[in-house]
Amino acid sequence: MKHARDNSTTQKFSPALLGQKWLGLQTASKVAIILYSIVGAFTAVIGARVVRTEWFYKGNYEENYFPGLQPIDALLFVALLVAVFAVTCAVLLLYKFLLERIPLREKPVRPLLVFLVSWIVIFVCWLPYFFTNYPGVIMADSIVIIKQALGINPLTTHHPLAYTGLIWLCLTIGEAIFGGYVEGIAIYTIVQMLFMSAAFAYMLSWMARRRIPLPALLVILVALSLLSVFSLHAVCFWKDGIYACFMLLLALRLFDGIAEPKRLGQPLFLARLALLGLAVCLARTNGIFAMVLVWPCLVVFSKGNRAKVALAAVASLASFALIMNGATLALGAKSDPVESYGIPLQQAAAVVVFEGEMNEEEREFMNTLLPLEDYKPEYLPCSVDGIKWADNFDKQYFADHQKEFLQVWASMLPKNLGIYANAYIMESYEYWTFGDTRRNLHVNYVNDKYDAPDLGIVETNLIDQWFGEGASEIFPFRFTTLGEGAVSWIVLFAGLMLFVARREKWAVRPPQVAYRAAAEGERGELVVLKEAFEPFNRPWWLVILPAFASWLTVLISSPFAALPRYVLPSIFLLPVIFLLPWLVKSCEDRQKFRISIDEGGAPR
Repeated sequence: MKHARDNSTTQKFSPALLGQKWLGLQTASKVAIILYSIVGAFTAVIGARVVRTEWFYKGNYEENYFPGLQPIDALLFVALLVAVFAVTCAVLLLYKFLLERIPLREKPVRPLLVFLVSWIVIFVCWLPYFFTNYPGVIMADSIVIIKQALGINPLTTHHPLAYTGLIWLCLTIGEAIFGGYVEGIAIYTIVQMLFMSAAFAYMLSWMARRRIPLPALLVILVALSLLSVFSLHAVCFWKDGIYACFMLLLALRLFDGIAEPKRLGQPLFLARLALLGLAVCLARTNGIFAMVLVWPCLVVFSKGNRAKVALAAVASLASFALIMNGATLALGAKSDPVESYGIPLQQAAAVVVFEGEMNEEEREFMNTLLPLEDYKPEYLPCSVDGIKWADNFDKQYFADHQKEFLQVWASMLPKNLGIYANAYIMESYEYWTFGDTRRNLHVNYVNDKYDAPDLGIVETNLIDQWFGEGASEIFPFRFTTLGEGAVSWIVLFAGLMLFVARREKWAVRPPQVAYRAAAEGERGELVVLKEAFEPFNRPWWLVILPAFASWLTVLISSPFAALPRYVLPSIFLLPVIFLLPWLVKSCEDRQKFRISIDEGGAPR
C-alpha cells in the first residue's frame, strides 16, 4: 500500500499530468503565470549581464557597468523562461497538493506558552552575536546618528527623529549609570534584541492560534534563532530591524482584519491598527510612503466599514504629520531630502559622467549641485553615496531646489534614455533580479575616521576574551540569506499564488446541510452552513502589501545595490508567506445557524 501511495504521488507530478493540469487552468491563471515567468526571466538575463567588482560599493564606472544585451541573450532568455515557467507551475501544484494533504491542528498549540518559550529561545540564541560584537555592531550610520543624538552634529531628518530620540535615551541612561557611551549602546542593542525577538515570538504564537502544525512552528523557531540574517540585524546599530518588525506586526494585523471583517468596525482593533501604521511611519522614512499605499487599499476593500477604516487612516497619517512637524520645529532639525532621490540623482549624475546631452540651463544646474569636474571621480555606479557624500556636493541647494531638480531630471530623460536605463540598472538591479548570497559585510567603522574613539566607543569581542582567540569564528558576521531580488520575487510569487488559488478555487468547501433526527419527545434541528467556504475569495494580498510597498520605495530611491537591510520587511515576512495557504485555510467560518423544526417536520 505504501508503494502504491508513493507511485500515485509521483504520477501527480509527471510531465503528462502537469500538462493536463495546465490545460485545465482558467485563462486568467495562465496569463498571470506566463507574465510572471516572462518578467522573471528577463530580469534574470539583465542581472547576469552586469559586470561588477567583488566589493561593488566602491567600484567606479570602469569596474562596475552594464554592457548591454547581446544576441546570445535571446537564447538565455528562452532557457530561463522555460525554467522559471516550469518551476512556477510545479511549485503552485505542490502547494495545492500539500494543502489538500497536510491538515491543520484540531486545536491550537497554547499561544501564550509558544510566545514565552519562543521569546526566550530566540533571545538567548542571539546573545553570542551580541557578545562577539559588544556593545553592538557599529556602522558608519551608527556614528552619524550617535553624534546627532549627543548634539555634536546638527540634527537632521536623515534618520527618523523617533529613532534618534531612542538612541539619545539609551546613551543618556548608559552615561548616567555607567559613565560612558559604550554601555548606552549596549542598552540600545539589548532593547532592540528584546523587541525583535518579542515580535518574532508573537508571530509564532499568532500562527499557533491559527492551528499551524507544531513541526512547522519548530522549523520557523530554529530558523529565527540560528540564521544570521535575523541575529545580526538584531545586534546591528541600524533602524531597519525595528522598522521591519513593525511592518511584520502590521501584516499580521491586516490578516486578522481580512479573516474577520467585522473587526474592521471595532474601535479597539482600528486603534491598534492606526498605532501600528503610525509606528511604521515613525520607524523609517519610507514607512510613510508604504502607508500612503496601504491605507487607501484597505479602505477600498473594507466593505461595510469604509468610513471607520478611513477615519483610522486619517488619524494615523495626521498624527504622524503633527508629530514630525512639531518635533522638527521644536528640535530645529534640518531637512535632508536627498535620501528620497537616490535613483533620479544617480541618473542625472550619469549624464554628466558619460557626457550625455544637456543644454546650458541643465549643465549650469548640475554644476551648481557639484562642480562638473567632480562627477567622474565621485560617481559610483552601484551607490549614490559617492555623489551625495562628495565634499563639494551642495546639499542645502538641493534641499531648496527639489522642484527644479525634478524638472532638470525630466528634461534630460528623453535625450538620454540609454544612460538613464544603465544608471537605473546598476543602482537597483539586485533588488529585482537574483543576487549574490555572499554577505560578509562587517567593516570596522570604529576608527579615527568617524571619531568614535574620541567618544570612548570601541567594539570588544567578549567571546574571544572569555574562551580564547578564534572562539567567535562560529558566529561570523555574515548576512547569510537569499539575494535581495530572490526575496522580492518570493513576495511577488505569494501574490501570484493568491490570485491562482482564488481563480482555481483551492480548498473550497460547498455548503453543507445536515439534519439531526428528533429523539423521542424532542424536536429535531436542521443545521445549515451560512455559505460555501471559499478561503481565498478575500483580498489576502493586503497582507503582503506593506512589504511590497516598502520594496517599491527602494526601487525609486535605492541608496545602495544592495544590502539585505533594505528588503528586511520582506525577509521577516517569509515565514508567513511560506505558510500562507494554511493560514488562509485556517480562517474557515464555522458559524452555523439552526432552524428548529416541529414534530411534523416543518420549520418553525
